This record gives sequence, C-alpha cells and structure tokens, in this order.
Amino acid sequence: MSSWSEEERLSVPRLRVLWMVMKARPQLLVPAWARRWLVSLAAGIAVAVVVAVLVPAVLPAVAAGLVAGGVATALQMADPDESRLPHADEELHRLIAEVAAELGVRRPRRVYVWARPDALALRVAPWRDELRLGLPYLSEMARDELRAVVAYELALLALRRSLLTDALHRWWMTDMSRGRPIPAEAQDVLIDMLRRADAAAARVAGTPVTASALLRGGLITYSFTWFAVRYGGTAAEPRGFPPDLYAGWRWKARHDGLLTAFARTVAEDDRPGSMCHRVAALVGEAPTAVAAAITDHTGGDATAAGIGAVLRENSALASAVLPEGLPHKAEERLARAYMRDLLALPPVRAVPLREVPDRVWDGIWERERAEVLAVVAALLGRSEATSQDVVDVVRAGRAGELDWDHRTWYCPHSGPAVCALFPVLHRELREGGHTYAHPLARRVLIALDGTRVDVAAFAAEVAAGT
Repeated sequence: MSSWSEEERLSVPRLRVLWMVMKARPQLLVPAWARRWLVSLAAGIAVAVVVAVLVPAVLPAVAAGLVAGGVATALQMADPDESRLPHADEELHRLIAEVAAELGVRRPRRVYVWARPDALALRVAPWRDELRLGLPYLSEMARDELRAVVAYELALLALRRSLLTDALHRWWMTDMSRGRPIPAEAQDVLIDMLRRADAAAARVAGTPVTASALLRGGLITYSFTWFAVRYGGTAAEPRGFPPDLYAGWRWKARHDGLLTAFARTVAEDDRPGSMCHRVAALVGEAPTAVAAAITDHTGGDATAAGIGAVLRENSALASAVLPEGLPHKAEERLARAYMRDLLALPPVRAVPLREVPDRVWDGIWERERAEVLAVVAALLGRSEATSQDVVDVVRAGRAGELDWDHRTWYCPHSGPAVCALFPVLHRELREGGHTYAHPLARRVLIALDGTRVDVAAFAAEVAAGT
C-alpha cells in the first residue's frame, strides 16, 4: 500500500462497526464489482444447468460460453448516465496522473464525464479504478479546484480500500440521500474519513483552493439539482426531457445568479459531514463563522480559505476544463439519463426548455399558491385562507412556522417569507396581464407598460412592508 495510505490509516472499531453493518446493510459487505460478477456468473450457471438437463452433451461448451460472457459483460458494463471523456483532453488526464502520483495512489484506468453534479472514484475491479467527474463540475469549477476534487476522490477511495470502510461509506451515502441517519459510532468513522480526504486534497492543491472547491461543489450540487427538478421537470410533464438541461443550467448559473442563490442553503446545512462543517474543520474555524462568511457574501475572516472568491459570480470560468460543455448530442444523452433517474420516468421525446409552454409554468405556480394558502389556513386554524392572510402571516414574522418548500426542500429564496409570498404574488401578477421576460428566468415578469418585475425582489419588499 502507498506511503500516503499508511500514514492515513483509520482507527476503526472494527468489530462494533462490522456488527452494525451486518444488522443494517449486510449486502454492502459485498463489493459492487463482485456483485456484478456474481449476478452474471449466477445467470450463466443457471442457464447452463437448464440446458444441460435438456441436452447433456453440450454442457461444457454452453457453461464455458455463458460464464465467459457473463464475466465479459460485468467487466465492460458502464452506467447509462456516463460518457467517456475523450482522450484528446490530454491536459485533464495529465492533471489526474499528477495528482495520483503526488498522493502515491493508483491512477484511474478510465475517466468519465458524469451526468450528475458530483464526482466519484470507485473500484470497478480489484485491478482497476475509475473516476467520474460530473459535467457541471467540469464546466463551472476552476482547474485548480478540480485538482482538489480529484485529490479528494482518490484519497477517499484509498481510505475505502477495506470491505468494511467501503461498506460504511456506501451505507452513509445511501441513507444520507434518503434522510435516514446512521448510528453515531459509524458516522464518526465516516466523518473522519471525509476530513482525512479533505486534508490530503489540501496537501495537493492547498487549503484555500480545497475550501473553495468544497463550497463551489456544494453550490453546484444544490443549484443543478434544483434546476433539474424545477425547470427540467416542466419539460417532463408531457413525458419529455430537456436536451438543453446542462446548457440551460449554465446560463442560469452564469447570468442569473443561481449558484450564489444557494449560499444560504449550504451555510444552513448543519448536518455532520456537511460542506460547511468540512470547510470549518479544514481551515480551523468554527462552523458558525464559516456559515456567516458564506451567507453575508463577504468572505469575512474566512476569505483566506477561498470563500470570498467562490461567491464572486463566474470566478472559475477562465480556467474551467469544459466551459462550453460537451457537444449537443453528448449533453442530450446525459440529460435523458439524468432526468430518467431523477423522475423515475422513461422520457420519450426531447422538449427544449425554451419551448415549454407558459401554461405549464402557470399551472405550477397555481398549484404552489394553493399549497401556500392551505398551510396558512392550517396555521390560522381556518378552513380557507386568502392572499392577504399570507401577507399578514409573513409580516407578523410567522413565515418560518409554515410547513412549506423553504423548510422541506432546496430553496433559492432569501428566506421563508419570500418563499411563501412568491407563488401568491406571481399568480396575481400573471392574472393581471404580466408576461414572462425570459424562458430561463421565470421569476421575472413584464408589466403592460414594459416595467420588469423581479417577483422574488417584490416579495421581499412586500414582506418588509415597503
């Protein structure tokens, strides 16, 4: 094993953690690559047995062929939501090779552009590692930040070299995405793994760059997921998918402030192992100080950690690996796969975001207005509520009591008051004759006299009584 991994050896309460995994997720102790092989081998053997019963003389040839075919299928199998990065991008491959050499770990045999707003290094066979880099990362992260991401993923893969630590990591990733906590003792081991991988990335790329990569990665993940659901979901309503999903998100991130809109979401994520907590551990500051630096957009005392630079829009574009993304057909393929996984619906046709009818968006705002009125009525103990009731509740400082999107899901709004008022005001303006200003900025409307109205800003003014 490499000198780096020896130095970073984890102290794991093995028997205790093994018992927890065995009780909760015993299947995770079988590596993913082994499960692929076992399924293929089992299928091959089962078919061979059936054939042998019917035609005994052909058993050896059939069994050998099926088993070999199953193994070959397992080795070559690729997820449908990933696209192989062209080898022509020698600079990126050289960056990955340099990071692996500096860490003293095995270089990934294959590198993929990934549909998801994330990055992942994984062992697909005992002798082969792969690295998946999300297209949103490649288009919006600075090259030095991407270096930190690569270092983190390769270091984390090295820390997951044992079946137990790999099972723990997969357990945490699966249950965290579903909002289910894992036992505190197992969680402590996992957070230690994340922080050790962060520290390894900081040794390769520097602490400020690693901190900025963590923060930008969080902003990218939150904003892309929100955009895919909010904007991509409108194209999915008629069983479609947006072929321009990535191009649309890039436009909104670069020209409509979508990345920084989620700074508050990152700062308020107080879960163990969150981006805010990891940045705080990396730079030696309290999580509250880092959260304050993120939410006030100044960088505060954490400017040296790279926070201030991330919050300046488009600060990474000059050195991004794929600032213009991939060719249209490649992005369309990734968008189809991502939306299929996100919505659990197989899309049947491409619907560009700019071609989604206004009536579809109006229907969304109408449903959300009805939901806000319902939760306000419940808060007031009434059977029904009016738009004025929503305004009164907000101005009374009770918006935070509403069981609404701002509390239950990713929200780009500045606070619960704006979140509650937005659909109510938006529908009233639309019913009054306002039109949409831009197909990718649906919060902005144009009045009959040509005045542009940012409904989110208008909601903030209404909440403040101005």
